Amino acid sequence: MIFIKEIARNILDWYQGKWNQGLNRYPWRIGKKNPYQILIAELLLQHTTAKAVSDNNSYQIFLEKFPDIFFLNRAKIQDLIKILNPLGLYNQKSERIKKLTKYILEKCEGQIPKDKNDLLKVPGIGDYIANAILTFTYDQNEVPLDNNLKRIALNVWNIKTKENLIHFYKKLAEPNPKIIYWALFDIGRFHCRKPVPICKGCPMIQYCGFFKLKGS
Repeated sequence: MIFIKEIARNILDWYQGKWNQGLNRYPWRIGKKNPYQILIAELLLQHTTAKAVSDNNSYQIFLEKFPDIFFLNRAKIQDLIKILNPLGLYNQKSERIKKLTKYILEKCEGQIPKDKNDLLKVPGIGDYIANAILTFTYDQNEVPLDNNLKRIALNVWNIKTKENLIHFYKKLAEPNPKIIYWALFDIGRFHCRKPVPICKGCPMIQYCGFFKLKGS
């Protein structure tokens, strides 16, 4: 447990350093966000990078035009495509957003569910987005398991099974789930990358099995 707490402290310190440099200060991470704002961020981030969404101001533009689910319900597909075009897969994303919006209005009275089982019933919301909403909105410790987290766990600790991944990350994230998961996403982007990790400066380096075997 002491070992895990030490790793968590290193991750939090590293994240704060990047934040101070403005390298991970994305708009969906600034201030308290409601479930709708986190949902939109996660939908925009699908199959693209945080940098692309941030650099194109897509998130801010989307929320200015559609500040809540009721405004979004009145959106035309063409309006969505115009905003989503720089992010790729805009036709699929637009259709998914319209279907999701219709379900939330008709089945959830316009409220994004707070319960995970209810979230998973919404078309377009899978395990990752459901966990992201619960963690980044309500400060719950639900693991938003993506390829970054899988790659880090494999490279650093050789953890492979989903059950073990979830168990380990829940323990690791206990001090501050929201910030630690965001930090892990960033570690995956800056350091624990494909095909070859960049180990220099990584807060995991002293624990990392990959680094011990390969060096950098």
